[in-house]
Amino acid sequence: MAQVYTLNVLIDNAVLALHSKDSLCIAKKVNGVYDVVFQGAAPVPSGDQKLLLANNQFQWTEEYRVFLTQSFGNGVMISHSTTPVEISFGQVAIWKDGALQPAVTADTSTWDLVDGSSPDTTFAVESAPISLHAAVEQSTGGGQYSTIYVDPDIHMGDTRIELTPKNEYLVFWKKITTTEAMLAISTSVGHQWKFAPGKTIKTIRFGYATPEQPSSALEIPTWADEATWTLGPQHLRGGPPKHSSAQAAARHS
Repeated sequence: MAQVYTLNVLIDNAVLALHSKDSLCIAKKVNGVYDVVFQGAAPVPSGDQKLLLANNQFQWTEEYRVFLTQSFGNGVMISHSTTPVEISFGQVAIWKDGALQPAVTADTSTWDLVDGSSPDTTFAVESAPISLHAAVEQSTGGGQYSTIYVDPDIHMGDTRIELTPKNEYLVFWKKITTTEAMLAISTSVGHQWKFAPGKTIKTIRFGYATPEQPSSALEIPTWADEATWTLGPQHLRGGPPKHSSAQAAARHS
């Protein structure tokens, strides 16, 4: 059975009381970048979003599928142009006769394996048409999958596209209505994290330095890791939109 990974996201009720329309977004790093919202929650959920609460839980397993898509561009909805194919590390799915064929064990001795990747952490797609982009989706349990990456590049000739999912994630806020969309994602607007070695559960919090107690109308909520709840950068710009000092003061009067 595939390993289940769990992310718990705690949000101060004082933050939820701001009534922001932004969605909580989770992205997974693949090939060194974040370019798709993997899972998420919203105050008024749509599509496959969850309802945003004070305690939110997200789960996924280390099971992957690859497919090809014509979808590409910031904010573009991702659609499948081919049937997804299950794939494991060290395997390759080859485009032939108008479809991606079932993944097979690859001769990885010819692979590029850049940026510290290895056959134990990489799979590939070969011979995809120039008009289509390779994409990866990951299991979220119950037979469901969510896209984690779309290759942004156009590849000329008979190419091999190597795909390396990383145990690295980004949580951030953005006003979107679905998790199945490409985005130009900057790490500066969110909180990067990863599971500790041997761990499969992670808890992070978004709120004030003293939970539920903003020190003043000017304090900006931000991300904190568990353990010591040490807060991240105080000038995070990816959180719910700020209100004026007068509005904030009125809320706490």
